[in-house]
Amino acid sequence: MKLFDIEAIEGMKKVCSLKEGSPLKIYRITYPRIWNGDDWHFHPQGYEYYIPLTGQITVLVESKEVIVCAGEMLCVYPGEKHRVVGGSSDQDTIVIRQEFLKNDKVIVEEKKND
Repeated sequence: MKLFDIEAIEGMKKVCSLKEGSPLKIYRITYPRIWNGDDWHFHPQGYEYYIPLTGQITVLVESKEVIVCAGEMLCVYPGEKHRVVGGSSDQDTIVIRQEFLKNDKVIVEEKKND
């Protein structure tokens, strides 16, 4: 058995990650409703799962806008370009990223600051 500490990182609560010896990164995130978004990125080998516990989030995957609501789960496949662009004001989301390589995130295009 191993008990993991939860540490806050840039507005996120990181539940566990590779540095603790797990092949998963698990985050609990509350995205602001009006949010500048994430960089366009992909993961060469790992899957990423978005699970809203409350409210909804909006994720762009390749050329599609996907609204993920509480009670649903979005799985982004390895190699799919994606970014989170916002969500409802009441959303609370778990993000699980499977990583085979440490820092398995390739930035394709950085977000534009308005």
